[in-house]
Amino acid sequence: MGYETLIKDQLNTISIEPVAPLLAQRKLAILTSLVAIIFVTLAIMVSYSKKHFIYKFALYTILSMIGSLFLAMGTIFTSNSFGVYI
Repeated sequence: MGYETLIKDQLNTISIEPVAPLLAQRKLAILTSLVAIIFVTLAIMVSYSKKHFIYKFALYTILSMIGSLFLAMGTIFTSNSFGVYI
């Protein structure tokens, strides 16, 4: 494979656009981390409630999944703001 074909392949590839600008990712990291803490705290509060077990389990699962999703997004935004691109 010659350099000409490599250059042609590079020019024909689709460029990836960032989801959020690099300067805004620090703010997004803080915001998503706070939202994650809120959802995880709500999940813990639900686990200590006196409601029926099935209801508690379903609500706890949903809240902890949402909290985990926001925590993952916060981790990605934090690492991107330090220059480690994921």
